[in-house]
Amino acid sequence: DPSSASETGRTGYDTGRSLSLYVAMGFFPDHPVP
Repeated sequence: DPSSASETGRTGYDTGRSLSLYVAMGFFPDHPVP
């Protein structure tokens, strides 16, 4: 199902972005979150 695949891809992208922000905040706790 193309729509299901696209939804999974979007969820994975959002999760990766959130993890990247979390890691960045861990390295730079005083850095403002965009």
